[in-house]
Amino acid sequence: LYAGVGNNLKMKDTFMNALSASIAAIARGSDDPDVKEYTSPENPQQMHTVTLAASSEEELKSIAKLLEDEEIPHHLWVEEPEKIPTCLAVRPMRRKLVQPHLRQLKLFR
Repeated sequence: LYAGVGNNLKMKDTFMNALSASIAAIARGSDDPDVKEYTSPENPQQMHTVTLAASSEEELKSIAKLLEDEEIPHHLWVEEPEKIPTCLAVRPMRRKLVQPHLRQLKLFR
């Protein structure tokens, strides 16, 4: 998430965007085995989600570019009509595949 002062969004709006980005990332990968396992109704307790904080809009865009270059499925949510990137959701996948690309981010608090 990027909840910086410059984006003029309330925290609840930023979280709503994060939910939308997450749903988009999951929907795009609905046939992927990791997504099927993550969303399985047999074991909803297996879902593990981490919310990380980007320090700036530029950092968020940079991470999106890195993930794109590395072919890591994700969805960058851009608030309209302002065209402000506010959050990025990575499709459910094994931590070892995505963690190296997000290591520089800290937990969102």
